[in-house]
Amino acid sequence: MKERGPGMRLVATIVFAFLLTGIVGLGHAWAAGVFDCRTLVVASSQEKYVLLDGFATAYNEAGRTVGGGCVTVSVEQVNSGEAEQALETGWDPSLGRRPDVWSPASTAWVALLEQRSSSGARLIAPGTISSLFRSPLIIAIPEPMARALGYPAKPIGWAEILALVENPLGWASVLGANPAWGRFKLGKTDPTVSTSGLHALLGTYFAAAGGSLTAQSVNDPRVKDYVAAIESSVVHYGETAKTFLSNLNLADDQGQGLNYVSAIAIEEEELINYNRGLYDPNGITPATPLVAIYPREGSAVADHPYLTLRWSRERAAAADFLDFLNEAPQQKGIQQAGFRNTGNELARSVLDADPNIRANTPFSVLPTNVGSVLDAILDQWKTVRKHARVLILVDVSAADTPAQGIGWATQPMIRAIGRFDPGAAGDAGDQVALWTFPAAGAAFATSPFSVPPGTVVTTLSGLQASRSPANLDDVLNSAIDAMTTTYEPSRIDAILLMTGSRDALQAGDQKLERVLRSQASDKFVRVFVVGPPSLPAAAKQRLRDIALAGRGDLYQPNSTQKLIDDVVSNF
Repeated sequence: MKERGPGMRLVATIVFAFLLTGIVGLGHAWAAGVFDCRTLVVASSQEKYVLLDGFATAYNEAGRTVGGGCVTVSVEQVNSGEAEQALETGWDPSLGRRPDVWSPASTAWVALLEQRSSSGARLIAPGTISSLFRSPLIIAIPEPMARALGYPAKPIGWAEILALVENPLGWASVLGANPAWGRFKLGKTDPTVSTSGLHALLGTYFAAAGGSLTAQSVNDPRVKDYVAAIESSVVHYGETAKTFLSNLNLADDQGQGLNYVSAIAIEEEELINYNRGLYDPNGITPATPLVAIYPREGSAVADHPYLTLRWSRERAAAADFLDFLNEAPQQKGIQQAGFRNTGNELARSVLDADPNIRANTPFSVLPTNVGSVLDAILDQWKTVRKHARVLILVDVSAADTPAQGIGWATQPMIRAIGRFDPGAAGDAGDQVALWTFPAAGAAFATSPFSVPPGTVVTTLSGLQASRSPANLDDVLNSAIDAMTTTYEPSRIDAILLMTGSRDALQAGDQKLERVLRSQASDKFVRVFVVGPPSLPAAAKQRLRDIALAGRGDLYQPNSTQKLIDDVVSNF
């Protein structure tokens, strides 16, 4: 039984404080006429966005001046990898306003920018790089599984995980483990956009290379085979750790947490907040907490750099906001949020509240500033990653009017389909198939799994909207049956549902959710759902429930240009 922990109270307190501060600040701003203030734009990584946004609110209310004038700080959330890629060519306006300050989660992204772009180093104003706080990469393992592996007495690392992955008996090979846990299942984020994914990939390469890694040793066949074996255990690649932790929380709530995933590579701060209950809608702490394993081969540390970009005209304001962040109240808030300060210290209250955080565990800090190594492992990851086998279901009845068609879905898909890997000689790469529904005289039209991605693009381009009602239940049930019958454990078997259905909740949906949740753990087909930019609340909740039951996620980005890109990163 879950217990109601401090998570709900903490969230409520933070939200109330931010709202109260915002309301009071609005009045002050109007009275002082500061809406003419200069704006300092900070591009922040996802992990710390809420924290920095709250600090920006406090800063804006503090009445500070820079050069005799007022400055308003605006924090925008941009994933570290996406920001790095945008900065390679100047900036991508679809990600928001061009920032004055960039604060990715790790110096690794700065090193990649300098490696990949001839102008990368020149984008950073000299002498402006600082570290805000720290959070090491940990392997988060459900407590019963960690104890079966010998925690806390036995050091655990990637070598132990590799042994479990390669043993066909899986958890049945571990004394004291429950054989029902099945094969070892790893949750990892996409290393091209996510810091925890990049740091986990770096850690496995260092472990494979025996602790000494160069751009040349990345191509050692033994190193490549080691990393490929670890990747073979991945359940799917999420864009952020939030997807895994939210799904794990739901599975835990249903008593199925140990069947969802065996481990997740995340930052220490994310584990702290999961155990606090911050990933539960009601702030309830999980029945099975996660244990923080600091890999014995070494761990990369997210140092959350803060740097001013050379084009900014607000360098003085950027320095003043940094000074504000280093003041005692903000430093206390940083530690309470689960981060280590620059002295590598966690808050005593965090340590006292969670015995599964052993922050004094020694570990080697892996270098994250060698751009040539980082670029090499990301390039090779495209070939060693676990490939996908995806059935795309496109609801052609989703248009508001026949004239609109389903352009919101087809155009982004045509652009993003290139993210799937067609494979090289002797490598099947990703496998993609398409079903459209409804179709005349049948529940859906099919396209076989042998169809290469390029053919799917052609098929999507020719889709025509239909005003016939869509029956999601029948189509999804049929899709699950088809995918299960032809299941390939060496791939990420998944369904991608694209629908704009505005239908009310159907009586069969709860049965459908039970079907999705009760799939066999060794043949679980994950379900990801994409909807148009706007949907009624009831329809959105219906689709979210379907996605969560299928251990996937619902995507409704504001930008249709990113509509499918965000989902494809999961494969």
